[in-house]
Amino acid sequence: LGRGEESERFFPGEKWSRVFPEVGRFEYRCGPHPEMLGVVIVEE
Repeated sequence: LGRGEESERFFPGEKWSRVFPEVGRFEYRCGPHPEMLGVVIVEE
């Protein structure tokens, strides 16, 4: 959390994607809304 890649700003209906090259749990925070947190879980 707090480090890593950040997407460009986008509007509702727009999309952004990222490929996770390894299995794991990746926490993230919304840049413009830091109170919004989430987790991506990558499984085989």
